[in-house]
Amino acid sequence: MMRTGKYILNYLMTIAFCFCYAGIGGFADENNIQQLEQTPPLVLSIPGFLVPGSKMTQEQHFGNLQEIFADLSIPYQCMVYDSKDNPLSVKSGLITEKYSILSTRVIPYILLSIQKERVRRKTNNLPPLKEVVLIGYSQGGLITLQFIARNYNYRKQYDEYKQEFGDEYQALMNDPVYKELVLAVGIYQKILDAAYQHEAEFRKNKDLQDVKDWLELEVKRRFEILKNYIMDPVSVFPATQHFDSPETDKYPKKYNSLKTYLLKKQNDPEFLNQLNEFIVEDAFFGSLRDIEFRTICISGSIFGSPKANIGYEMLYRAPMFKPMVKGIEQIKDTRLGSPQHTMAIERLVDFDNDSEYPLNDKNILFIIGANDEKGDDFVEQPCGHLSGHQYAAIDLANYRGMHQDKDKPVYIKKSSIPDLPVVPLEVHHFPVKTFFGLGPELSGSAYIDSVGHPSFKYIKAFIEQDFVSLEEYKRSNQTFVRQFMVEITLGKVERIKEKLRELNLNNDTAGISKLLKSLEVSIELVNRPADIHIQSKYLNKENFTYIFIGSFEEDKIVFFKEDLDITQEYPLDFIINVKQYPPLHVTLPVRPGEITFLKIFDSDHEMQDVKR
Repeated sequence: MMRTGKYILNYLMTIAFCFCYAGIGGFADENNIQQLEQTPPLVLSIPGFLVPGSKMTQEQHFGNLQEIFADLSIPYQCMVYDSKDNPLSVKSGLITEKYSILSTRVIPYILLSIQKERVRRKTNNLPPLKEVVLIGYSQGGLITLQFIARNYNYRKQYDEYKQEFGDEYQALMNDPVYKELVLAVGIYQKILDAAYQHEAEFRKNKDLQDVKDWLELEVKRRFEILKNYIMDPVSVFPATQHFDSPETDKYPKKYNSLKTYLLKKQNDPEFLNQLNEFIVEDAFFGSLRDIEFRTICISGSIFGSPKANIGYEMLYRAPMFKPMVKGIEQIKDTRLGSPQHTMAIERLVDFDNDSEYPLNDKNILFIIGANDEKGDDFVEQPCGHLSGHQYAAIDLANYRGMHQDKDKPVYIKKSSIPDLPVVPLEVHHFPVKTFFGLGPELSGSAYIDSVGHPSFKYIKAFIEQDFVSLEEYKRSNQTFVRQFMVEITLGKVERIKEKLRELNLNNDTAGISKLLKSLEVSIELVNRPADIHIQSKYLNKENFTYIFIGSFEEDKIVFFKEDLDITQEYPLDFIINVKQYPPLHVTLPVRPGEITFLKIFDSDHEMQDVKR
């Protein structure tokens, strides 16, 4: 107990160091510009799931990458977020809003690594750190994208405040009163994370509880000080005779515009909540505003893995094995058809124009396993990237009482997310031994044992921003994608929770299965081109999502990549049956390597996504 409490307090001191030194940077002068351009970025890798029973550590997910980068003088660190000495909480998941693995482990490690690199560069009279490349493997690819999304949203909010309040806002960001609040918030967030990871220790250890309670009060106190300071700086600095304007470098200041705005909004709970959230994000991302982040996703389980669906279903059928399995929440979040997938694609297609889109061919690269008509044994081809996926929605209210000609299906109008660079390679998720270990080992997508590994030349070219070579490698690559997926999500049919209570059912897999049966819900594939093969079907009962995985057969695929038209769409016909609605016959377009998402909702009956 004593050892754990000591560890947590030492951990918090390390985090405090991160926040205290958040402003380190800006060491370059005019004589260093050429050197700056030649200085490699910091590379941080985020590994995948620590497989139960496996002796392989998370560092080993990237093979010999550390040694290879050391030979190339590229600074590198692997973000090991689960270990023997400090394992994740059994409740740790991928998408939990407050306590995801990203929040509790990966962001603090990224912050600490960046601060160490800044100190190293300053000590060695090197130009400041301006660029970080994140390499995510498997579920680490999803965590990487979550980091990119949160950092993007933070910067967007920061820019909006900056545009609205101009010099005043810029001055406030550097004001000691505000910085003290952000520091307290950052440390408090980390002790909340530690309390989540070590619940039993915090319950039993009064010292830890006292630290947590004191920090909570300190954050509230400093937040009140900030508000009072903006409203009336004399209330915080009664001995000060003169308060400077925002344009000067001196403090304390008067913030007239911010005061007027705060007077209008001080009783608006939505604004105060947004402000609180921004301050929390500023504690994490404020020191990274001068850093450009670029990303490589290798076999990323971005839209899940069938293995997770199978494994999670088995655990529900045999609950006696649950105590033996580590990372159940991670398995749950990695299933095909999970709620975050639908929400993610909706957000991505919601951008007004390409100029606002956060991803492009210069800041992201996807490497996926494509072994003929299969993926990499764990992640299917369309699940490992964010390129070209399609989204559509149907309001069943428009079809109530309407007779549909069965020979005239509804052709769905859809939106698509932009095309991004995807490199398909004949690699597996993990290295595969052949001939009982006596034959050659087939490459694992991220297990980079040498510079000759299939993934490495793409990784190196991307890190060096050598996009000419990267395009050349892609053109000469004769591996191509053949798989596709269709995900059809039913919304909240006639208020699901009320229906569950009415039928006296639990909100679990078994209860939802009975509910689906009572609602007579079914999705049937009734027509497909002869050269399209349906490989497997899944149902994510918790998100009411039907998943179809298929591939294009050999006679539709040509031998020369330049002759393959991957932009051509092929139609699949489905009949959607829901009790109390007429059967709906729809045609969905599919393309090699992509996912077509269809959301079915009923605006008349509040048929919406269930939030869990």
